Amino acid sequence: MARPLEEFALTAKRQKAWGWPIAVALFLAAVGSGLFLISLLVERVMGVPFDFGLILGIGVGGIATSAAFVFDLGRKGRFWRVLLRPGKSWISRGIILISMFVIFGLLYAVPGWWSWLPWTKETGLGQALMVIAALGAFGTMFYSGFVLSYSLAISIWNTNLLPILCVAYAFLAGIAMMFIMNSALGEGGINFSLLKVMEMSLIIFTMVLFFAYLMTTGYAGTASREATMLLVKGRLAWVFWGGVIAIGLLLPLLITGYTYINSDIGAPSVALLATAGVLELSGGLLFRYSLLRAGVFARVA
Repeated sequence: MARPLEEFALTAKRQKAWGWPIAVALFLAAVGSGLFLISLLVERVMGVPFDFGLILGIGVGGIATSAAFVFDLGRKGRFWRVLLRPGKSWISRGIILISMFVIFGLLYAVPGWWSWLPWTKETGLGQALMVIAALGAFGTMFYSGFVLSYSLAISIWNTNLLPILCVAYAFLAGIAMMFIMNSALGEGGINFSLLKVMEMSLIIFTMVLFFAYLMTTGYAGTASREATMLLVKGRLAWVFWGGVIAIGLLLPLLITGYTYINSDIGAPSVALLATAGVLELSGGLLFRYSLLRAGVFARVA
């Protein structure tokens, strides 16, 4: 008599370990690193010193993010144990990258206030500090995608497209912050036409990348299909389509495009760009939240 075949049923279960604190941490990492690198672009390409943007980027991306990670660990004493495991922990690597970004970024920016320091931004040491800080900021951008993409059990995260998507969102967040600060501080010689073109190009690139991402995850297995359906048709659809796509990408694209075409409208343009920046940042936070909430892994029932 033949032995009966053992039957296994694959079911999908949503992860619950990472919630709002990690979503906020990943969002702040993107905002801070993006603002820092866009501020460097303003300095190096446009020739406009922008120490305020550099310092604010460091503060948002470094201090606030590290605090959010410590908070999410539950037991604060575990922080140092996680930090000392860069070979095994992506959180550890992320904290190291953020620390590199913060420390060297501060050392690069502070001569703008403290002229008594033995280096400036233009000296060889200052240039070296800038390069290391920029690498740390760029690594921070990639990190927020890598920390998820290396989660083999959750296939909607386990894709090489995710780090690229996170980098695009980080640069978008940096430009959005520039639009908001323009409203508060004035243009100060910054070429906002260039930033508008960068913004619109990045938004279009991000939407194309989103299409490729969803097409990939939608055919990557049971759990990945379940997670994708949560985003596009399920309980997270209103967050994804309404918040991430409509509010976070389409509206900023339309507003930025309008101000670019009608460059002579003056003060209303500043207010409109600030609005676009706020909408985009809101969409960026919802992107991280919805991605974490859609984290589904397969289990054998």
